[in-house]
Amino acid sequence: MMGTPQTKEEAATANGGPNLEATALASKAASVIDTITYFCAEGKVSPGGERVSEKIAPAAVEVSGEIDPYSEFKKHPYYQFMRDDLGRSGIPPEEAFTRGWFPITQEGAETILGFNLPPGAGGGYAISFNDPVSGIPMTSPDGRPFIRVKFARPVTWAAKDQALPYGKASRATARKYLSPKGAGTHCFILPEVHRYLMENPTAPLRLVEGEKKALAATLKGLPTIGLVGIWGWAETKTETGGGGICPDLLPYLK
Repeated sequence: MMGTPQTKEEAATANGGPNLEATALASKAASVIDTITYFCAEGKVSPGGERVSEKIAPAAVEVSGEIDPYSEFKKHPYYQFMRDDLGRSGIPPEEAFTRGWFPITQEGAETILGFNLPPGAGGGYAISFNDPVSGIPMTSPDGRPFIRVKFARPVTWAAKDQALPYGKASRATARKYLSPKGAGTHCFILPEVHRYLMENPTAPLRLVEGEKKALAATLKGLPTIGLVGIWGWAETKTETGGGGICPDLLPYLK
């Protein structure tokens, strides 16, 4: 006699219980989903260049009995670049996804950055900066999430005196990373780095230039904060150097 058909949950329980690892992975994906949803909440173009829709959040798809919450990202045209670039630093792309990093097209990059890029600049991947305590996105003065972009090819403004987002170029200018226009400065601080420094106030404060280096070092057991440039420790940059300490660093300088 045939019984009542089982639901997926009942079948999972009957076969030894749900896949807790996959469930945890899906839960960790909330950070990147929240970042994208926050950014697109007012009907803007999504980071991938598409109009706001259910496709913004990576779909959780069951593959061989496991959940892959990043399947949509892995179909993205710049996923391969992101995977290879992070791989050179020993960072699995899934780890970066849980931190709010995601592949992005040129159109999506222009939306995040707030200015147009040279034709054919291409895309890369976006790096979200989240508050290490609350997990919500850090923001620029105009309230937009602070998200930087690393490009697959350096973005080049070749013409002398060509208008740039940050002023005028005195020479050919190429940038591998770009920040949103008028966004100010933030430091890349992971939650586990914040916890470590709060629990160990006499521990050394490790600073490196670059978010990727900071994540790679932290994953290797060296809690590290990433700066967005050589003046990233400063609240403002002046003609003679940095002005004041970036407020993000103050809790660790007591």
